[in-house]
Amino acid sequence: LAGVMVANLALLFVLSTVRNPFINKVRSMGPVLHFTTYLEDTGMFLKNNLGPNDAVVIDDYNYETGAIAYVAGLGLLQNERAFLIPDRVYPERQQKKFAELMPFIRSRRPTYLVYANEGELKQFLPFPSDCSSKQIEDMQFACVHQNTHYQIYKIDYATLRSVRN
Repeated sequence: LAGVMVANLALLFVLSTVRNPFINKVRSMGPVLHFTTYLEDTGMFLKNNLGPNDAVVIDDYNYETGAIAYVAGLGLLQNERAFLIPDRVYPERQQKKFAELMPFIRSRRPTYLVYANEGELKQFLPFPSDCSSKQIEDMQFACVHQNTHYQIYKIDYATLRSVRN
Protein backbone atom coordinates (compact mmCIF):
# COMPACT_ATOMS: atom_id res chain seq x y z
CA LEU A 1 0.00 0.00 0.00
CA ALA A 2 2.82 2.41 0.84
CA GLY A 3 4.44 1.66 -2.51
CA VAL A 4 1.22 2.52 -4.36
CA MET A 5 0.92 5.78 -2.43
CA VAL A 6 4.52 6.74 -3.18
CA ALA A 7 4.06 5.83 -6.87
CA ASN A 8 0.85 7.92 -6.97
CA LEU A 9 2.63 10.87 -5.37
CA ALA A 10 5.54 10.57 -7.80
CA LEU A 11 3.17 10.37 -10.78
CA LEU A 12 1.24 13.45 -9.59
CA PHE A 13 4.50 15.33 -9.10
CA VAL A 14 5.80 14.47 -12.57
CA LEU A 15 2.49 15.27 -14.29
CA SER A 16 2.17 18.56 -12.38
CA THR A 17 5.42 19.80 -13.90
CA VAL A 18 4.21 19.34 -17.48
CA ARG A 19 2.86 22.45 -19.25
CA ASN A 20 -0.09 21.04 -21.15
CA PRO A 21 -3.70 22.29 -21.11
CA PHE A 22 -4.98 18.72 -20.79
CA ILE A 23 -3.00 18.18 -17.60
CA ASN A 24 -4.22 21.35 -15.84
CA LYS A 25 -6.46 19.35 -13.50
CA VAL A 26 -3.49 17.26 -12.38
CA ARG A 27 -1.40 20.41 -11.91
CA SER A 28 -3.91 21.79 -9.41
CA MET A 29 -3.74 18.53 -7.38
CA GLY A 30 0.03 18.22 -7.54
CA PRO A 31 2.11 18.18 -4.35
CA VAL A 32 3.76 21.46 -5.36
CA LEU A 33 1.60 24.58 -5.70
CA HIS A 34 0.84 25.03 -9.39
CA PHE A 35 -1.74 26.99 -11.30
CA THR A 36 -3.29 26.23 -14.65
CA THR A 37 -1.09 27.13 -17.61
CA TYR A 38 -3.15 30.16 -18.64
CA LEU A 39 -3.02 31.58 -15.08
CA GLU A 40 0.74 31.08 -14.86
CA ASP A 41 1.15 32.57 -18.33
CA THR A 42 -0.86 35.67 -17.44
CA GLY A 43 0.74 36.13 -14.02
CA MET A 44 4.27 35.61 -15.31
CA PHE A 45 3.75 38.17 -18.09
CA LEU A 46 2.73 40.72 -15.45
CA LYS A 47 5.56 39.72 -13.10
CA ASN A 48 8.13 40.15 -15.87
CA ASN A 49 6.74 43.44 -17.19
CA LEU A 50 5.36 45.37 -14.20
CA GLY A 51 7.67 47.92 -12.63
CA PRO A 52 7.93 48.18 -8.83
CA ASN A 53 5.34 51.00 -8.68
CA ASP A 54 3.15 50.03 -11.66
CA ALA A 55 -0.52 49.30 -11.09
CA VAL A 56 -2.78 46.83 -12.88
CA VAL A 57 -6.51 46.19 -13.30
CA ILE A 58 -7.45 42.48 -13.23
CA ASP A 59 -10.80 41.26 -14.55
CA ASP A 60 -12.58 38.40 -12.78
CA TYR A 61 -13.04 35.11 -14.58
CA ASN A 62 -13.80 31.99 -12.59
CA TYR A 63 -12.77 33.66 -9.28
CA GLU A 64 -9.14 33.90 -10.45
CA THR A 65 -8.19 37.53 -9.77
CA GLY A 66 -6.35 36.67 -6.56
CA ALA A 67 -4.44 33.84 -8.23
CA ILE A 68 -3.27 36.12 -11.05
CA ALA A 69 -2.23 38.81 -8.57
CA TYR A 70 -0.33 36.21 -6.53
CA VAL A 71 1.54 34.75 -9.53
CA ALA A 72 2.34 38.32 -10.67
CA GLY A 73 3.99 38.97 -7.31
CA LEU A 74 1.36 41.42 -6.08
CA GLY A 75 0.43 39.37 -3.02
CA LEU A 76 -2.87 37.95 -1.89
CA LEU A 77 -4.20 40.96 -0.04
CA GLN A 78 -5.82 43.91 -1.78
CA ASN A 79 -3.29 46.66 -2.31
CA GLU A 80 -3.16 49.97 -4.13
CA ARG A 81 -1.24 48.48 -7.08
CA ALA A 82 -3.91 45.92 -8.03
CA PHE A 83 -7.51 46.83 -8.81
CA LEU A 84 -9.34 43.50 -8.70
CA ILE A 85 -12.77 43.21 -10.31
CA PRO A 86 -15.01 41.21 -7.92
CA ASP A 87 -17.17 38.26 -8.91
CA ARG A 88 -20.94 38.50 -9.38
CA VAL A 89 -21.84 36.81 -6.08
CA TYR A 90 -22.40 40.24 -4.48
CA PRO A 91 -23.83 42.48 -7.24
CA GLU A 92 -23.83 45.61 -5.07
CA ARG A 93 -20.13 45.22 -4.30
CA GLN A 94 -19.42 44.62 -7.99
CA GLN A 95 -21.37 47.74 -9.06
CA LYS A 96 -19.53 49.81 -6.45
CA LYS A 97 -16.19 48.54 -7.80
CA PHE A 98 -17.24 49.29 -11.40
CA ALA A 99 -18.04 52.86 -10.32
CA GLU A 100 -14.52 53.15 -8.85
CA LEU A 101 -12.76 51.76 -11.96
CA MET A 102 -12.47 54.83 -14.18
CA PRO A 103 -11.49 57.13 -11.27
CA PHE A 104 -8.79 54.55 -10.36
CA ILE A 105 -7.55 54.46 -13.96
CA ARG A 106 -7.43 58.26 -14.16
CA SER A 107 -5.73 58.78 -10.79
CA ARG A 108 -3.45 55.74 -10.40
CA ARG A 109 -2.80 55.29 -14.14
CA PRO A 110 -2.26 51.52 -14.23
CA THR A 111 0.17 50.18 -16.80
CA TYR A 112 -1.86 47.09 -17.72
CA LEU A 113 -5.44 45.89 -17.81
CA VAL A 114 -6.01 42.13 -17.71
CA TYR A 115 -9.26 41.40 -19.55
CA ALA A 116 -11.17 38.11 -19.75
CA ASN A 117 -13.54 37.62 -22.68
CA GLU A 118 -15.81 35.64 -20.36
CA GLY A 119 -15.11 37.88 -17.38
CA GLU A 120 -17.10 40.39 -15.40
CA LEU A 121 -15.64 43.54 -16.92
CA LYS A 122 -17.30 42.99 -20.31
CA GLN A 123 -20.66 44.20 -18.96
CA PHE A 124 -19.12 47.53 -17.97
CA LEU A 125 -16.23 47.99 -20.38
CA PRO A 126 -16.40 45.69 -23.43
CA PHE A 127 -13.24 44.97 -25.42
CA PRO A 128 -12.89 43.22 -28.79
CA SER A 129 -12.45 39.45 -28.55
CA ASP A 130 -9.66 39.44 -31.16
CA CYS A 131 -7.14 41.25 -28.91
CA SER A 132 -7.16 44.40 -31.03
CA SER A 133 -6.52 47.89 -29.70
CA LYS A 134 -9.24 50.09 -28.28
CA GLN A 135 -9.54 53.81 -27.52
CA ILE A 136 -11.51 54.79 -24.41
CA GLU A 137 -11.82 58.48 -23.72
CA ASP A 138 -8.23 59.75 -23.99
CA MET A 139 -6.52 56.42 -23.31
CA GLN A 140 -5.25 53.89 -25.84
CA PHE A 141 -5.45 50.21 -24.87
CA ALA A 142 -3.03 48.11 -26.94
CA CYS A 143 -3.20 44.33 -26.63
CA VAL A 144 0.29 43.05 -25.81
CA HIS A 145 -0.40 39.47 -24.70
CA GLN A 146 -3.16 36.90 -25.12
CA ASN A 147 -3.85 33.32 -24.10
CA THR A 148 -6.93 31.08 -24.02
CA HIS A 149 -8.73 33.09 -21.32
CA TYR A 150 -7.04 36.46 -20.86
CA GLN A 151 -5.92 39.45 -22.90
CA ILE A 152 -3.45 41.92 -21.43
CA TYR A 153 -3.72 45.51 -22.61
CA LYS A 154 -1.01 48.12 -22.09
CA ILE A 155 -2.59 51.49 -21.38
CA ASP A 156 -1.06 54.50 -23.13
CA TYR A 157 -1.78 57.87 -21.59
CA ALA A 158 0.23 59.83 -24.19
CA THR A 159 -2.88 61.51 -25.51
CA LEU A 160 -3.78 62.51 -21.96
CA ARG A 161 -0.29 63.95 -21.39
CA SER A 162 -0.26 65.96 -24.63
CA VAL A 163 -3.63 67.53 -23.81
CA ARG A 164 -2.43 68.59 -20.34
CA ASN A 165 0.87 70.06 -21.53
